[in-house]
Formats: sequence, structure tokens, C-alpha cells
Amino acid sequence: MDGRTNFIVAHISGKILDVGYYCGSLHKTLKKFFPNENLYGIDIEGKCNAHYKRASAEKIPFENKFFNSVIAGETIEHLQKPEEFLKEAHRILKPHGLLVLSTPNRNSAINKLLKSYNTKVHLSLFSRKELSSLLEKNGFEIENFRMFPYTPESCDGSKHQKLFALRKAAHNFLPNALREDMAVIARKGN
Repeated sequence: MDGRTNFIVAHISGKILDVGYYCGSLHKTLKKFFPNENLYGIDIEGKCNAHYKRASAEKIPFENKFFNSVIAGETIEHLQKPEEFLKEAHRILKPHGLLVLSTPNRNSAINKLLKSYNTKVHLSLFSRKELSSLLEKNGFEIENFRMFPYTPESCDGSKHQKLFALRKAAHNFLPNALREDMAVIARKGN
């Protein structure tokens, strides 16, 4: 597991919803750590059953206060209306539940140089400050915010995987504001 995955797994428990589960390697890792009866997923693609539903992150088909943790790994940047997703996450989380998300850093020096996320599928990119503000505006309190290097799990469509070693090395010398990926733990406020 990479550092970002360890960071996510260490913070979640109880009933967990993985938003955008279908094509992500994170969900495979979650299945190793959490019992199937506690793991749920939604995606606009994928298989459906009692725990897995085909649905948009902007209209989540679960009842209010159902989950202890909601995870959106490398998902929010693909949403047309990220604020709708945050409202839905707040609605389905139990009191004091956790929202854990990761997303590319819009201000990353390497992303700007390589234009890694300037694609049609990346609709909503954020800086650390913008993401923090959006979370707080939607009823979440930031508990932990970490910056991570590019990894295959945070793949930008394999566009620049040949430069992976260089990207990882450069990450160690960049200030937080210019690092590539962000992961945040946010608790549902009252």
C-alpha cells in the first residue's frame, strides 16, 4: 500500500461507503481490511447488489445517517457538481462521521508543468485552500490534511507514468502547496 492508502485505511471504521469504487484499486485494498457487510459502493458503472449500486455521487441512494465513513478516492475532481456530493455525503453520514477524500492538487507544480489533469474528465480541480473552504461551507470540520506524491493509484490516465520516479523524487523537495495529491479527513459537524 502507498502512503495515501495507509492514511485512508487508518482513519475509517464502521459502515463504509466507497464513492466511485468500480475502477479503483483503493476498493480492492478496502476489501482486505473490512468485512463485506460493512463495505458499500456506488459508481456510475459497475455491478449492482444490496451493497453496490449504480448511482451518481450527486444523488446517493442510501438513507440519512447510514454510514460511519464515506470515502471518495480520486473522485471529486470528476464531478460536475462537487458541492452536491458534499451535501449528500453530509446527509448519509452518522453524527460525527468521517469523509475521507483524495484529489489532485490544482496548484501542483508538476501537474501545471505536465498538464496532467487538463482533460475532459477532470471537471473540478481544487487547491488545498479551495477544498478546505468547500468542505467547511458544507458542514465538515477538517481533522487532517496531507499532501502526497503522484502514485500509480492516483493515475492521471497513465499519461506520464514513465516520469513516475522523477515525479516522486521532485515531491520531496516541493513545499506542501505545490505537491501533487491531497488527502483530507473531515468530520461531519452538527
